[in-house]
Amino acid sequence: MPRDGRCGIMGAREGGRALPQQFATPLGNITITEELVASVAGLLARQFDGVAGMVPRRRIVGRESPTRGVRVELEDGRANVFLRVRLEDGVRLADLGDALVEWVRRGVEDATGIPVRKVRVTAYGAPKEA
Repeated sequence: MPRDGRCGIMGAREGGRALPQQFATPLGNITITEELVASVAGLLARQFDGVAGMVPRRRIVGRESPTRGVRVELEDGRANVFLRVRLEDGVRLADLGDALVEWVRRGVEDATGIPVRKVRVTAYGAPKEA
């Protein structure tokens, strides 16, 4: 379960890269980028019980970014979210997989208004102590 329990846009592609999702409101235009969706998904994943943190694709020194361990593809007005999570010691992905996927999917859709086509999770165990 999540730790705190809270929880029509079309895009285009240019040169194989997704363009930001844009729409107009009475107060102005709103642009939603892949990076924003990745930040939302990463923050949601970190809030979930059993997730110790995110795993970057390559070793990065410095402070943790909200997009660390998250890749998002915006395609045909929908998001595909790919997460690389480190599980807390003793937690198995089978124990939280479906709930984590649903938590991230609903949270991203609620926060951005962009439907989520899929959420894929790659899980890593807690690091072994030397």
